[in-house]
Amino acid sequence: MSMEEELARRLAGFDGRQAKVGWFESAEYPNGKKVAEVAIIQEFGAPGANIPPRPFIRPTFNAQKEKWTELIEKGVKAVMRGATTADAVLDTVGHAAAEDIKMAIRDVTSPELAESTKEQRRRDGFTDEPLNRTGYMIATCTRIVGNVE
Repeated sequence: MSMEEELARRLAGFDGRQAKVGWFESAEYPNGKKVAEVAIIQEFGAPGANIPPRPFIRPTFNAQKEKWTELIEKGVKAVMRGATTADAVLDTVGHAAAEDIKMAIRDVTSPELAESTKEQRRRDGFTDEPLNRTGYMIATCTRIVGNVE
């Protein structure tokens, strides 16, 4: 096999593959509500339920896309050298993105919760951080590598 053919074979590992980051089907709160649904409500708000937007996904993407692009570029070079696989590169980038989103969830402080919500949370033994009542949204944010759908 020529060097050119070997490089093409190594890079073909990226064909039809992707990393996905977020909350997947199995991520549910004890009451059965999907964590992904709660995350979207928090990201965009729900005026009818008096929930203001507290974006954390879009700002993270905008702030970190250059870092993630650099990880992909370095990863592609490593794949070309035969030092790693395409799936390992995608997993690394997905892991970095999931960790960045988790940090963003922790960092959201505004808009503040209503005082009545803060009081209820304190009575129930929970934090009054806007997006981190129980820590479950953070704990269940993850990544998967799979075929492009």
